[in-house]
Amino acid sequence: LGIMGIEVLNFMLIDYIIVENTQETYGSVNLTTFNITIGVSLVSWSASMFLEVVQLVGYLSENLGRRYAATLRYWFHVFVAILSGAVNIGLLFVPIEDNDDFRFRTTFGVLVFLKWIRF
Repeated sequence: LGIMGIEVLNFMLIDYIIVENTQETYGSVNLTTFNITIGVSLVSWSASMFLEVVQLVGYLSENLGRRYAATLRYWFHVFVAILSGAVNIGLLFVPIEDNDDFRFRTTFGVLVFLKWIRF
C-alpha cells in the first residue's frame, strides 16, 4: 500500500512538472526535479514489479497457477505494472519537450486513473 501511495504522489508531481514546463521554458531546476521524480518512479516501479513476480512465483510453487491466471484482479495489477513501466521508460528516454504529445498525455492520464482505482 505504501509503494502505491508513493507512486500516485510521484506521478502527480511528474504531471505538475510537465504541465508547468509546457507553459514556460525548461529550466535546470525543473529538469533536476523531473529527473529525481523519474528516479523515484523507476525505483517504485521496480519494487512493484518485484512484488508481482514474487507473488506469481508463490502461486506457481503451490500449484495455484490456474487460480492466479483465472483471477482478473491479478491481470489488472500486471497490466498496471506494465503500463507504469512503459510510461517510466517513456519519461526516461523522451525529451521533456516532447511530453506534450496527446498519446503520451492520454496514456499517462489513464495510468494515474488506474493507480487511483488500485490505491
